[in-house]
Amino acid sequence: MRKYSLTCMMILLILPFISCEKDSNDIEPNTSPILVGELIGDNLDHLSELWKVGEVLLGNDSEDYHIDKMYFTRPQSTSEYVYWIIPIRNVSDSSHIFIKATDMKFLDIADNMLDVNDLLNFTYVHGSNAKVNHSLVSTNAFLRPNELGYFVGLDRVSFDNVAKISIESIKHSVKDFSYLDINVIPTSYQMKSNNLNVFIKNLSNKDVRIMESLYLMLNRNNVPIYWGYLDPSDYFLPAESSINMSADIFYNGECYRIQPMLEFELLTNNTALETLKAFTTESNENNYRCFLRKRNMRLNEITATNKP
Repeated sequence: MRKYSLTCMMILLILPFISCEKDSNDIEPNTSPILVGELIGDNLDHLSELWKVGEVLLGNDSEDYHIDKMYFTRPQSTSEYVYWIIPIRNVSDSSHIFIKATDMKFLDIADNMLDVNDLLNFTYVHGSNAKVNHSLVSTNAFLRPNELGYFVGLDRVSFDNVAKISIESIKHSVKDFSYLDINVIPTSYQMKSNNLNVFIKNLSNKDVRIMESLYLMLNRNNVPIYWGYLDPSDYFLPAESSINMSADIFYNGECYRIQPMLEFELLTNNTALETLKAFTTESNENNYRCFLRKRNMRLNEITATNKP
């Protein structure tokens, strides 16, 4: 009896320190556990001023994917930019790589097209990591069957007026690929003032290069309410080692959980350690757009020059 009580006490002591959660209804991408921790945000604006549900109008060539709803969000109620998040599920029986949404347009509630300056009108999904066969290329623009991923972006458009995004098509590459069996995971996060630090562990016996990576901020139901990107402290992550990734956050809501969507590639002796640091620009929004543009251009170049 005394032994049983001691075991129960040990379990109760351990439970509060568990920092990862998984929704049993979803197949989680292989590097994106949900981390739960301290407050993120200044808690100055109510969520209703920063976030709303939108609609996606899908065109042709999208039968392999399902999109239920999307979300428009912003960091402050006075922000000139609207951030958007589109969850997408692979409902086919096959895995797909380089999944891309094309010809995107913003609409109001009456389906009138909204004028958007410098629209990023295509983007690649953030999901699991996979490797293109017969190459050194890997990407997390990849989804297994029934797996959930995300399209994200931000554009200068009225938060009050925008209601929908239309997508002409969702396409994927026919390249041969293999699953990337490297266990690189975020383990916890810490806030210092407006700086988010996420701690990353390489549990494998292989060296990898970490790239700038998406993170999602989630509500208590694990619904995305905002996004940003994480910058690694070092792009080289040796086997069985750790680094931290960071982001400056100026968010007027509140959040207690995040989901980093790590993107990395296997290092070999022939792999160049390319520097992918974000440009230093005059605003946080421009940094975010640089992150998206560099990723989209890199993946476009890969799909154009590495034929199957």
